Amino acid sequence: MTKAKTTKSAPTNPTSEGTPTPTREINALRPGDIKPVGQINNSWETILPADYTREELEDPRLWGFMAPRFREMDSIRVSADDCSWTAFGVVHQVVGSDASVKFPKQWYLELSPRSESELDINGHLIRNCGRIRKYVIFKKGTGNIIKEGCANQMEAIQYLNDHLKSHNRRVA
Repeated sequence: MTKAKTTKSAPTNPTSEGTPTPTREINALRPGDIKPVGQINNSWETILPADYTREELEDPRLWGFMAPRFREMDSIRVSADDCSWTAFGVVHQVVGSDASVKFPKQWYLELSPRSESELDINGHLIRNCGRIRKYVIFKKGTGNIIKEGCANQMEAIQYLNDHLKSHNRRVA
């Protein structure tokens, strides 16, 4: 009577060094099985305003113009312009001009917002609103935006001074 061949693997046996021997046959990867990252998928990065939510990041309308360039399994890193969060997503599906991008909760990192002081000058606030909007001048009582896009705080102060001079008021 002959024994039937079995496909069960033998139990793991530690060697004299303490490392276990493999229990199954492992096939080596061939050159065509592994590729540099750029050939398998692309990595994309962008900066969006800080008020975007994780749900809005998954909205296909956000990615509509980029869909023709995306490939499934591309990775996307999105950062808030005020450095308050960073999200990592994966292109799940691309069909024509529609792209489904998924941002799992564990890949959405909420960071502490930058602690830059606001300047309160004569009823106006000068605040750094991130890399896209830059320094913005608000009227304190109404919240109306007087100017946005000032490159630095000094430029915002000079603009506010000129604005107040035109209304016969001056920054001290």
